[in-house]
Amino acid sequence: MNAPASTFRPDRHPDRRIHPTGASLLAAAGLLLAVACAPSEDGAAGSATSTTTADAPDPATRKKGTAESPNYLDTGVDLSALDKASKKISSEAVSYGAEAPEPGGAELANNVEIRLLEGDRSHNFGDVLQGRKATHTFRLEVAGEDDLVLSRLKPSCGCTLADMVLLADDGERSVYTVGEAIPPGTKFEIEASLKTDGRSGEMSSNIALYSNVPEGVMHLNLKANVTPILVVEPENILNFSRITTADVVDGEMRIKSDILEPFKLSLDEQFLVEPLQVALEPVAPNEEGKSTEWLAKITLGPKCPEGMRNYPILFKSDVPVPDPKTPGKDGEVPTYEVRSFVQAQVTGLVSATPNFVSFGMVRPGQETERFVLIRAHDDYVIPADVPVRIEGLRGDEFQYPDAISYSVEPAEEDKNIKLTIKLLGLPDDLNGSFGGIVKIDVGHPDKEQLDVRFSGVCRQGLPPQATPNTQQGAQSPADHNHDHDH
Repeated sequence: MNAPASTFRPDRHPDRRIHPTGASLLAAAGLLLAVACAPSEDGAAGSATSTTTADAPDPATRKKGTAESPNYLDTGVDLSALDKASKKISSEAVSYGAEAPEPGGAELANNVEIRLLEGDRSHNFGDVLQGRKATHTFRLEVAGEDDLVLSRLKPSCGCTLADMVLLADDGERSVYTVGEAIPPGTKFEIEASLKTDGRSGEMSSNIALYSNVPEGVMHLNLKANVTPILVVEPENILNFSRITTADVVDGEMRIKSDILEPFKLSLDEQFLVEPLQVALEPVAPNEEGKSTEWLAKITLGPKCPEGMRNYPILFKSDVPVPDPKTPGKDGEVPTYEVRSFVQAQVTGLVSATPNFVSFGMVRPGQETERFVLIRAHDDYVIPADVPVRIEGLRGDEFQYPDAISYSVEPAEEDKNIKLTIKLLGLPDDLNGSFGGIVKIDVGHPDKEQLDVRFSGVCRQGLPPQATPNTQQGAQSPADHNHDHDH
């Protein structure tokens, strides 16, 4: 999360990084100064820590830092309290790069550390079957002369569990309570487990031990390579690329397992929405209709909504997950499942290329033009005299109607049209963004009207080389922009 503009960021100012305790002392020191300088009821400044002008040593004989001559401002204020505070701040400053404990954590101790008795701070489980729980025990000991106090034991994600157990000399085990002091020499264990349900491939998780050690926190790491139980072939995304709202397209996926015995496969109906249809067929099923391989026949269309479409499909087996990450709903036993997606870029039977026009950065008075190809994706012929109008971005009147014009001409054997949007020169006093919508009444039975948005930024004093002579978006063959000033 980005910090607010008014928040100090130590990572951006490493030379100003101060321990939280030091920041509190700075605030306290400021308060001391304010109290010291505040006038008392009799008009004297800081009666508790100040001296009158008559009592102050002569400036010529005043010596800084001596017991007989405390530090004075010219006003006679004693600053010895601030000297003590500044020395305490200096002794408690954190070295650059050290990680401070969590807010509210245990106060740091000077002579305590957590020592690993075996292994290292990172454990790799290697290959783990999806749905299995992998467990590892980190064995540690409190070293040094001070007690260890943990303020928090925090896994990095919900797939990781961690418990801390203290080991007595007689072998008795007891669960640790956060905030409890642990004497030096005490051995303890972090029992860590990684749940792999729903995961696939490389997996990594951290466990943070926030405590009163000088660095404030210790990290333990778990890694695993999760082998999926269900696999989708050729891949779990079926991309139909570009289609129209009238198209109907078909494709296939295969869901298989080299690990499970023959299983049943079903669809999670809540993910199935029109115009997507999916039919499942077992490949070489047994007498119970189960198989280790299933064929999913997928149909998309017609009447897909325009735009980039991404339809999820959830395939569910009847094989229970041994160690599910979360319990099933209403007592249902979680089973192995795999998610896939069907994607398509859907356009209407009439489309604009590009469907958004950018004029980029222009100067007041500068002329330039952009081209848009309006296409029909069936036998419809778009007339060259289609009505066209320009509106503001909110459907109101365009703010600079005299600064823009358009023209329409046949393109590609008179079936489609080419729209030219020309900028005639914006006002000399404009210094900001502009934009609008070109509305074309194409008259197609499937789409009566087509909208093409445009925008740009006008900057006074913009150098000529800042507005390159290139088309923004798709360009008609043999057409180029023409940029010039009045």
